[in-house]
Amino acid sequence: MEADTTGPSSDDVTSQSTTAPNAGQKRRGKPPFDLIITIVSASHVAVGDLHGKSDVYIIGKVKNPKGLVPHESKSSKVHFRTSTHHATRDPQWEEKWRFGGVREGTYLKMKLFDEDGKGKPDDKLGSIKIPFKNLENLFPDDREHTRNVPIKEYKGQKRVQIFTGIFDLCNPEAHRKAPEPHVTIKLQLLSTRNPTLHNIHLQQPTRYSVHYSPLANLVTTTPSRKQKQNHDKNSSNGTSFKAYKISLIHPPPSSDLQFHADIAHAKAFDPSKIHYRIIRHLVRKQYQNLYGHDRNTVYGAWENADDVGPGLVQLLQPVEDKLFTFVITTDCEWHFCETGDEYKINHLSKHGMLSNGNSKVVWGGEFFLREDYVDEDDEGDAELYDRTGEEEDVHAEAVERERRWRIYLDNDSGTFSPGADKLDEFRKFMAKNLRGLEVVVKNFKDEKLDQAKKEQKGKDGEEEKEQGGSEAKGEKSEKDEDKPGSDKTEKLVEGVKKPRKIVDILAEESKRRVKEEEERRRREKNEQQRRMGSDDEADVSA
Repeated sequence: MEADTTGPSSDDVTSQSTTAPNAGQKRRGKPPFDLIITIVSASHVAVGDLHGKSDVYIIGKVKNPKGLVPHESKSSKVHFRTSTHHATRDPQWEEKWRFGGVREGTYLKMKLFDEDGKGKPDDKLGSIKIPFKNLENLFPDDREHTRNVPIKEYKGQKRVQIFTGIFDLCNPEAHRKAPEPHVTIKLQLLSTRNPTLHNIHLQQPTRYSVHYSPLANLVTTTPSRKQKQNHDKNSSNGTSFKAYKISLIHPPPSSDLQFHADIAHAKAFDPSKIHYRIIRHLVRKQYQNLYGHDRNTVYGAWENADDVGPGLVQLLQPVEDKLFTFVITTDCEWHFCETGDEYKINHLSKHGMLSNGNSKVVWGGEFFLREDYVDEDDEGDAELYDRTGEEEDVHAEAVERERRWRIYLDNDSGTFSPGADKLDEFRKFMAKNLRGLEVVVKNFKDEKLDQAKKEQKGKDGEEEKEQGGSEAKGEKSEKDEDKPGSDKTEKLVEGVKKPRKIVDILAEESKRRVKEEEERRRREKNEQQRRMGSDDEADVSA
């Protein structure tokens, strides 16, 4: 291989070219550029657990500092995260990202962590930082360069340093043969695919993660009948409740497609209220309960943009009777989970929780998936990009159409209240990110959308017909049937448990723990008496 000592510092970065010598002779144009980052592996990372290993993952950031981009007063950055490799000091990832908007002065920063599960702070294992200065020397061509970047230890992580020192001392031979702690990455600088986007943005791939929450029903409500039916299928994860996170690769078309929290509806965002800090803490605590990472978390990626739409359909199967609440954050992350009375969060704003307490998002609302035909009266509501990336006519003749999947999205969020005047802009934004899936966006006040939501949740109007027929026969009126204790009310609530309040749940949990403690003390007392009796018998016999 060909040696290459150029880079941020020849003292702390080992660099080498990995592509053919005659490759990469094409001259790059003017900035911005595209940067392909491949996190290959890490070697001899610090010890974060008592068993002498670590559950290692990396959180990275590519950032353009404030003032770097001409005519842009704000900084721009994109975060990314690797999957977690458990019980190892030498994780192997081979995970790749492509970012746009890179220029002279951009920097890459990565932090290594030991994953400790939900509800616990993860231990910091070290960090690396690579400033992209003197790009012509750092990347003299378009070839891919492999770099071994030393890991800088965190001085504040005393526990990690102690664990690492003990295990290295107990295994002197292995420690002597092990390399210096480092992360191996591959970097490749290319001409940009989209010269009109100057800020940092993700281009490839579309990564997703699925977060299983065994405690979700304890914190929010009891399981629904639907959850009980699916319990056996999801017994490995203990619950059917899932939270999804998808990193979208196409950024919003403009900064105008952002909405601030409506303080009148979202108390967690009003600093003037005395309970502001408490509710905000609850919102973020609930977010961590749902979106924390553990051994059950599933990671995946769609390398090809054409696979995102079909891949989403496959990921969410079965989609019948499912309605999702979602937000899209300002760093283009799509957070969503299933909604409905059985997933009600009594004391929190669900959109506020999905945004992790942030006061500004790109969009918030609800969506569902359905396979059907395009209605002629849907003109102007649908958007579809084919596998070539070109906009497709969704209103072709019916004889030429086939059944295809559609995603229906709206702006039904009392917390952020996205404006109806931005529906068309949001539709185009989502259609580019969900290529191959027909995107329909409507105002939440639309009557047909409301009817479609009822059908999606299994309320297809048959009950209304039966009610109309019963009234014609002189039976009880609808108002009388809706009263508590009526036959209709009892039928509706039969087999369905009402959402439990967090105060009641905590009270029950406290009683359970007190009972367990009393039982433990009783067993200890009985055991002590039994031992004393045995000792007395031994003395008598002696």
